[in-house]
Amino acid sequence: MTQPVFNPLLGSNFHFNDKAGKFIPAKHERLAEVIHDYDETLDLVLVKSQVPPDPPFALIQWIDADNYLVLSWWQADQMDERILEHVWKNDFERRNPDEVWNEIQAKNEAVALLNQYETEQQAAEAWEFGKSLLRSPLHTYKHDGKVIRS
Repeated sequence: MTQPVFNPLLGSNFHFNDKAGKFIPAKHERLAEVIHDYDETLDLVLVKSQVPPDPPFALIQWIDADNYLVLSWWQADQMDERILEHVWKNDFERRNPDEVWNEIQAKNEAVALLNQYETEQQAAEAWEFGKSLLRSPLHTYKHDGKVIRS
């Protein structure tokens, strides 16, 4: 997956992806985690060597260790709850696609789950910041331009 390598120019919104060899948005990484947690045979991958107008992301389903199917292609600006909605709408084993209610439910669940992952990540970052603040021997601490005095 990716390592949370900090880049001072990009901030914590981007993580370094070893496979791609470049920084990718943290939101894309969260989407890939949510999709893989939902179904272990699905992966959201960054496709190398694409011509710029071509979609750089693909949703794939692994058949076995070496073979996979490309289920859909996605642009970088489409990397939000729409891809989760697409996965859930097209999962005929778990959901009945003919019911309108299931489609509405799928969209709402996609938004809620993505927000939950984002909230969990922000809480973990706040927890780490709080721990480092308490362990600091300094009387003042500067974070995001704010000075905190103890």
